[in-house]
Amino acid sequence: MTLRGAVAIVAEPTDGPSGRTFSFRDPDGYVITVHGKG
Repeated sequence: MTLRGAVAIVAEPTDGPSGRTFSFRDPDGYVITVHGKG
């Protein structure tokens, strides 16, 4: 479920070799992955 003005989380935050990552779907449908410092 997506609320108006919110984004849908595709992948919950996880720790990996490139640091903490998570993914969300923007309002246009693209999946964006955010990487923290590794």
